[in-house]
Amino acid sequence: METAQAGRSIRCVQCGESIRLGTLREIRALPAEFEEAASHSQNAFTAGKNNWSPRRRAVFAAGILLLVAGGLVGGYAWKRASSIDTTRPETAIPSEKLAEIDRMTYQQIWETWENLDVSKLTDYVEPAFQKNKREATLMGIVRFVGFGLAGIGVAGLVWALLPNTGSNTRAGKRRAPLNQHSSTP
Repeated sequence: METAQAGRSIRCVQCGESIRLGTLREIRALPAEFEEAASHSQNAFTAGKNNWSPRRRAVFAAGILLLVAGGLVGGYAWKRASSIDTTRPETAIPSEKLAEIDRMTYQQIWETWENLDVSKLTDYVEPAFQKNKREATLMGIVRFVGFGLAGIGVAGLVWALLPNTGSNTRAGKRRAPLNQHSSTP
């Protein structure tokens, strides 16, 4: 029962019978043994209500965020990687030049090497297929991370949506209520 419902009538969620709730004054005047029964009926009344803890709400929100963001990032990386051409082009050296090089003696190859203008060889331009291959590898990593985050988001959503067992125990040990002392024999 909530404070705003005091003095009103409500329907039982289990049997549908109309139940008149006492006023706050009447409830305070009840003996202590009725406290446990009232607590039980409170749990039955609020069973259908949202009683998520702040941690459960945060995990749910983070799960949605990770699922959406990871899915978008992974999907973009998948689409981008599939559109990258990573095939190596045919060699740029014509076959007649290669045949000419094959016919050269070691002395001719050495002399050609010595006569090269080294200043023209200093600026290396990476071939496009190598750039594309590197980008495709990066997109594969981004896709893996994105879909991994989406998977973590799904796990968070599943955990948040599982029914709450209501136990606040660790390793199966029950905690004593704060207002009661447990006595050891």
